[in-house]
Amino acid sequence: MVKISLTQLKYLYTESLKIIHEFGIKYYFNFGLNQLKTQKLNLFCFKENNYEELEHNIILNSKEQYVFWKENKQLQHDDIINYSHKSSKITIMLNPNESKDIFIRSVKSILNQSYSNWELFIGEKLYSKKEIEQLLSTSEDSFFKKISLSKISDNLSLYRMKIMMTGDFLCVVEKNIILENNALFLVSKSIDDKIDFDLLYSDEEIIFEDKNKIQPFFKPNWSPYLFLQVNYVGNFFIVSKKFLHQVNFLDTMDLKNMEDVLQNLCYKTNHIFHLSEILFTSLYDKSRDFHPFFDRENMLLNLENKKIKSNIEEINGNKIPKIDFELVNEPKVSIIIPTKNNHRLLSACIRSLEYNTNYENLEIIIIDNNSNGRTKSYLSSLPYEVILFEKEFNFSQMNNIALEKSTGEYVLFLNDDTESIEPNWLLEMISICQQNDVGAVGAKLLYNNNTIQHAGMAHLKNGFFFHPLQKLPSNDDVQFDTLNLIRECSSVTGACLLTTRKILSDIKNYDEIFDVYYGDSDLCFKIRDLGYSIIFTPNAILRHDGSTTIRKQSKIFIPTENFYDFVAKWPLVKNGDPYYNSNFSYNYDLDIPNVSKPNLRTKKE
Repeated sequence: MVKISLTQLKYLYTESLKIIHEFGIKYYFNFGLNQLKTQKLNLFCFKENNYEELEHNIILNSKEQYVFWKENKQLQHDDIINYSHKSSKITIMLNPNESKDIFIRSVKSILNQSYSNWELFIGEKLYSKKEIEQLLSTSEDSFFKKISLSKISDNLSLYRMKIMMTGDFLCVVEKNIILENNALFLVSKSIDDKIDFDLLYSDEEIIFEDKNKIQPFFKPNWSPYLFLQVNYVGNFFIVSKKFLHQVNFLDTMDLKNMEDVLQNLCYKTNHIFHLSEILFTSLYDKSRDFHPFFDRENMLLNLENKKIKSNIEEINGNKIPKIDFELVNEPKVSIIIPTKNNHRLLSACIRSLEYNTNYENLEIIIIDNNSNGRTKSYLSSLPYEVILFEKEFNFSQMNNIALEKSTGEYVLFLNDDTESIEPNWLLEMISICQQNDVGAVGAKLLYNNNTIQHAGMAHLKNGFFFHPLQKLPSNDDVQFDTLNLIRECSSVTGACLLTTRKILSDIKNYDEIFDVYYGDSDLCFKIRDLGYSIIFTPNAILRHDGSTTIRKQSKIFIPTENFYDFVAKWPLVKNGDPYYNSNFSYNYDLDIPNVSKPNLRTKKE
């Protein structure tokens, strides 16, 4: 039986409050449950001066995480390699590399596949058929003789491949790609599992020039707005033959025009499947810098394919041009601000709306939860509508009541502790929200020290939501510039969330059962349920202290009911977050079984 002293309970209580106030309730739940799972009742047996170990005993640096992750994945693959499945024939289309060594390695990685029902076509752009034959025949590996030299062609365009291939699926392999041994097997298994796709892509591993730097690229599911800016799909993908015959290709569209090929394919189908497995290694070459940003011409082509009216703005110092979405008219925006006894921050928020917001057609509605003293006097001096909410604090209900009084075509839910940093933030959000497939838009929110408070939200399979990459510098390029790219998210924070009145009417506004937490995530899930995208934009930047009003309400009370209500309402969270790779656990750490074993403990990187 575990004996717990009053001192230990007091310590756990104060440390819990610190974590909640610093990182938020969602982080606290995730951290606490993870500790209970790994430590069980031993969690309460530590001496007070040893509690600091709790936060660090499962932390590995990124390189070590990846090593253990790969070992675990290999064991999983070994377990399923005897899986009995149908043999879907795969046609491979390989573009040789300028480096003869890399070309040989690419071919060898194909011949080494654990899956055998494939055929290989090799492009003849760099080498003549005779040179390729000589390269393969003089190699030390005799199994290169398996290659049918009749399938070496000087014109491997997709147009010709539709005619020549005998497989049901076309595997496109660019010049710097080395396949994992089980790559085709895992693709074939997805086919046999009845995954319906026109195009399949996967995660990848990148080996940089110094060869000591190896970095995994764990990708989101299909994210069209992210793909406007960056080719995150990569240089290896699978296309169904049926889909190929539905798309018109120019005879000149070969692998030298990889980006044109991908853009031509990706915007002609909604059946794009992300296989969350590392199927290939990309060997760094100077022609494909990581990030693989699209250039201005290809970004314009993407925007044209997606039927988005916009301009591309070149900004000195930026890695990628900025997309300026075209604003149609200047629709009225209702800004709804819940508050309670927060005079100093609220006044800064209002001033920034009045003097640092480059948008005129707006109304401001404040809903006050029984403020008194100086805040009450300040509210009475404002020329805006102030609604009194006299019940116990309920974030969702307060927003709904204010919404009934609003008249704008667009509605911005805004916390009282936010403050605009640059004047075009609202114009940026509205121009994105005007796109036909967008349901809500969130902004980049920064703490006072210019580190990230919010850059989109993510959820784990247990239902916990959190803000990835908190506390990082505002322009950090971590996770392939996630912080600085327009992209889809599962949800964005209600601290600054823009949507339309029509959508709010369709989803029946906020669900008032979520009184303190999860109301914004529930709202976004309902919007996504209608088929709309939730978009984060890094080009709308505001200061945010971190839900000051809400934190005051939850200083003692921890609303676990909100979490359980959310999971009961949205059981699909168990499938994971489509825009947060399933190989990740909390905050982009890799999900490694038994990571808490003592021999895996180390310091933070």
